[in-house]
Amino acid sequence: MNAKPYFVRAEWDEEAKAWVATSDDIPGLATEDETLEKLVAKLKVLIPELLTENEPGHQGDIPFEILTRRFEIAHHSPVPFPSSFYFVLAPLFVILSAGDIV
Repeated sequence: MNAKPYFVRAEWDEEAKAWVATSDDIPGLATEDETLEKLVAKLKVLIPELLTENEPGHQGDIPFEILTRRFEIAHHSPVPFPSSFYFVLAPLFVILSAGDIV
């Protein structure tokens, strides 16, 4: 087994709706799949095949590390809570206040 793992980058492609994997360590690696789980399964087949083609005599287990990256956008809400939230709290406050008076 190699001591140093091969590094694979996986980035989410919003247009393709797929994870795209590439690697500087594994020549020729470029593949995609709709989930990370499916992508990892595909990489477990492709990586040994590519290394056998590019590094004749390569044998044994092949450790690899996947570095993922996905960009998202969080939006500010103009109202911190839905207006119905305040109606739920108001009767609760009245009940607690009335209980304290008794």
